[in-house]
Amino acid sequence: MFKASVFKLAFFSFVMSFNMFLNLFVRSSLYSHSNQQSVVRSA
Repeated sequence: MFKASVFKLAFFSFVMSFNMFLNLFVRSSLYSHSNQQSVVRSA
């Protein structure tokens, strides 16, 4: 029981960190994409 709860906690923390990394990556890629569009618009 104890081992299962520890595994669940580790899995949850891993999923949270992975989700945060994915969110950051998507946000940065979207930001760079919008930046490129604005540069093209001004040029």
